[in-house]
Amino acid sequence: KQEIRRSEEAVLVEGNFDVIVLYAHGVKNAVAPMGTAMTEGQTRLLGRFSKRVFVAFDGDKAGIAAVRRSLPILMGQEFDARVVSMPPGDDPDSYIRREGTEAFQAKMERAEPIVQWVLERVFSRVDGAPVEQRVEALREAGEVLGHVSERVAWRHYASEVARRLDLNPADIDSFLKQPARLAENQPRSQRDETPLPALERICIQVLSLLPDRLVSFA
Repeated sequence: KQEIRRSEEAVLVEGNFDVIVLYAHGVKNAVAPMGTAMTEGQTRLLGRFSKRVFVAFDGDKAGIAAVRRSLPILMGQEFDARVVSMPPGDDPDSYIRREGTEAFQAKMERAEPIVQWVLERVFSRVDGAPVEQRVEALREAGEVLGHVSERVAWRHYASEVARRLDLNPADIDSFLKQPARLAENQPRSQRDETPLPALERICIQVLSLLPDRLVSFA
């Protein structure tokens, strides 16, 4: 606790051995949720000592999924959360023992904001992907942006979504303000006014980029 207060930042890892080995290598502000998913109670407790956290989970699929699950909790409690990417097959324990403290700290210096990090993994799946995957990526990006409460940051990420998916920023903006999944509880008259037209325009734009896929919708 004292080291987190002193440094004004925490390193969030997955397991006890990560905490112990990092501490032995001089990184004394590491904490772990004891092998379970990060909870709101744990996040509130951490926030008493610092609102700046470096998320250094394992570099496997489970670790990537754990970062994604932690995003709503960390963003909901207004943390400045950044992700320290571990190489595939590595965790902070193995990485710092092999590469050393300076290499780990260099990774911390290159850490990305958690929203940007998660969005990059969404975008990485859509280059040259079928239409269905591009639309699904848009939905997933909308869910991520739903946890961004700061307007300027939201606008920045919305513009990036439009650029990376090659879509009209105006249509992206309209869709992300009210994702289609929120339209289900509205009267039909309201449902037809905003979300569906925006989604239809986005689908048409995606199809126009990949005309060879039109035959599958005939």
